[in-house]
Amino acid sequence: MTNFRDYLNKLFPGKSGNHKVVLNEVIKRSDAYQQRYAAWEGSDQPQQAYAAVAEGYQTKLLNEEGPGVQVHLLRSQYANGIAISFHDSGMNKEAFSFLFDHIAEKIKQVEGYRRVNADYMITEKQGFVETKEKYYLKPVVSLDTTKVNQRYGNILIEHILNDDKPVYIKLTANVYSDSNYHDAESFEGLMSYLLS
Repeated sequence: MTNFRDYLNKLFPGKSGNHKVVLNEVIKRSDAYQQRYAAWEGSDQPQQAYAAVAEGYQTKLLNEEGPGVQVHLLRSQYANGIAISFHDSGMNKEAFSFLFDHIAEKIKQVEGYRRVNADYMITEKQGFVETKEKYYLKPVVSLDTTKVNQRYGNILIEHILNDDKPVYIKLTANVYSDSNYHDAESFEGLMSYLLS
């Protein structure tokens, strides 16, 4: 079997065998982490972080580049999102992780949302190790109505680290467009809620 994989790697470099999943588990935060998170949440740091991200988001909407947090826009017909770069966030590694958790908690508080998945995956790639933490949230489906209220759609929040160094947090809202669903609320509305 190994010889066959080696043969495939030679025939199709980059298509087969270029990464290996080392670990894939449910996210579990230690008691010590949760205590530090609670202290962070009770400080003025979350408000400062959201204010910096909001400024970066507004700057990007105006197609400008600013000196603060770099926010990248992700736009398509059925999915919209943002990515927040770590390197210019002004936060340390742990505070960036706290922001990732806090975004998920804040979205979970939106009426009708529930978290359906929370996991992380460590993958060996060519030249580095990637860690990807993910929270996946969906609106609760009510069977009492003829159409499903999808709110902002299904929301995926990812925290990416390369060689244990944060790279970015990405939030994506994917919406349905078929007749079983009400039109989704605007992504701008989600961002307004999140960054307020």
